[in-house]
Amino acid sequence: MKLILCLFVFLSFSFSLHAQQFIEKFDGKSSGPPKGWTVQSGSWSLFQGHLVTEGAEEWAFITKNGLQPENCVIDLEVFYYDSGLQFAGGTVRYLNTKKFLFGKVQENTIASKDFDRAFIVERGGIQKSKWADMKKKVATSCMLRFIVAGKSSWLKLDFDKDGIFDQVLQRPVSTLFGKGLVGVGVWGFSEVDNFKFYNLVLQPASQRTQPRIGRTYEMNLWTDHPKTIPWLMALSAKNRGFALGTRRIPINLDGLFYLSIQASGFLGFRGTTNSQGFSRIRMKVPNLTALIGKTFFAAVVSLDLKKPFGVEGISNDLALKFSR
Repeated sequence: MKLILCLFVFLSFSFSLHAQQFIEKFDGKSSGPPKGWTVQSGSWSLFQGHLVTEGAEEWAFITKNGLQPENCVIDLEVFYYDSGLQFAGGTVRYLNTKKFLFGKVQENTIASKDFDRAFIVERGGIQKSKWADMKKKVATSCMLRFIVAGKSSWLKLDFDKDGIFDQVLQRPVSTLFGKGLVGVGVWGFSEVDNFKFYNLVLQPASQRTQPRIGRTYEMNLWTDHPKTIPWLMALSAKNRGFALGTRRIPINLDGLFYLSIQASGFLGFRGTTNSQGFSRIRMKVPNLTALIGKTFFAAVVSLDLKKPFGVEGISNDLALKFSR
């Protein structure tokens, strides 16, 4: 009964695409691009469960049909292959081969045979970028998250693929502000897998702070629609996620999930965006020493009674480590 009640309150909705969330595992084999994707440049196919190119030294892009947001989150698993100059990452607000935003990891020192540098690239006539040496060189694979919301972009890297990001690169967006396509970009022999798209963006209000017991912790929520819309947030102890229909919520159904739903009003876990589709979430952290050092995961859904079963979209998960 408790499970049924919580699902009705928080997640009672159908999971057709509706531009809300999309997951692509790139299973199977194909001599051409995967179904539902459009090649923008390069030559793409499926090989052993990965999305690959022919390894040409060119900016190869492929985009997902039906997704054209302004604010969104892309998750990717990126693979270093063999040797040579190469990179892989996610693109958003893609308009054409000369106008896009791109977050990538790159083999920048060919002799080392690994991904060693991360970039956020903005191409809008004149190419601009921000880069950083990766804190850990990746000779096999890692998880990459590329986030664009308003005039900001973030690239997050999870080296050990434990769900907690180990490095964050942030860059303002200077020229590309409209909606655009989302997809994948590769140079050389890099490969990608496990593409995930979220149309709600959940981010800390400041990358330099973490939730402290007895204090209020602020997060930012962006939707992809300039309108007021109610939202609801929940926490869980893990972020393996659970499936309902064809979509997936990136947090777990556990005791913390149920408790956070029941106490959502007290904790500041529900609210409404402004007319631009933005909301500042102010989480009231209980003054409990047992929370110190714990890491929990948050996620948000937006609600709209005109949508199937009342849900507009799903956010990415966000790791929250509590301190004194």
